[in-house]
Amino acid sequence: MDNFTDPFFYGGIAAALFILLTCLLVGLSLFQTGAAQAGYLRKQSFALFLQLSLLLWLSATLWGQIEPMRHLPEPQEPELQVWFRRAMSVLLVGISTVFASLLATFGWVRTGKVGNAMRSVVWSILGVKIVIASVVVLGLLEQAHLGPGEEGAIAHGDLPGVSEEILQPLESIATVWLPGCVAFLVISVVISIGKRRAPAGFSK
Repeated sequence: MDNFTDPFFYGGIAAALFILLTCLLVGLSLFQTGAAQAGYLRKQSFALFLQLSLLLWLSATLWGQIEPMRHLPEPQEPELQVWFRRAMSVLLVGISTVFASLLATFGWVRTGKVGNAMRSVVWSILGVKIVIASVVVLGLLEQAHLGPGEEGAIAHGDLPGVSEEILQPLESIATVWLPGCVAFLVISVVISIGKRRAPAGFSK
């Protein structure tokens, strides 16, 4: 019953809905031309923004929750099971975000809007990084879940050290990749605005 009050539970459902919405909007755009086609793709870009926002929020929330694995005392079994389910939700939302980003890019390329296509595809890079991080976290939680003596199990007392070694490199998503994608987006928008204004300036 607790699942129905857990936002991560709805995140997994949202992942499937976003995939359906992406297919619908991009699919409809294929049968349109001009402003109507661009309109469907702009709606898809907005949906991608919402999807990306959800992915980042779920990722940041889960990251804050699994922080105890890096310290003593070690988390208990019920916590590990909850985190595993939540990491799976992040994985699903990440996969759907990559799919939506690439499909939106395909749609914009067909319209000849290369700038919009580049601004869409950049988020697939961040999505892939989060998907990989989710798989790493799931693997760590699976090892922590194993009982003593089982192959691959983490010995009692070793979880903080193992977690620190595995999780520390994943911090680059927030410190390097996310700022990099945002910087690319800003630069791309500035260049696009500059190109639109350039003809008017030269004509004076």
